[in-house]
Amino acid sequence: MMWYLTVSATVCFYWLTLFMADKSTPKSDFASWMIILIAPLFWPIVLPASAIELITKSAAKERSLSDISQEEVYYQNELG
Repeated sequence: MMWYLTVSATVCFYWLTLFMADKSTPKSDFASWMIILIAPLFWPIVLPASAIELITKSAAKERSLSDISQEEVYYQNELG
């Protein structure tokens, strides 16, 4: 839980820093502030879903690389 809160606080601080440094959005724009305030409410759903997606993609990439290397060994044995 502490890790999650640390990551959330870091991301929130980063977003706020980017927002304050952005010259194209006026700091008095109500919609921008609402996004900054509402977005963290969805983090309990979005962050775990993103982590699961990254883990799934990483596992799929490792499997495909493993399959490619197995095929190379098979073809080398066939030719050799």
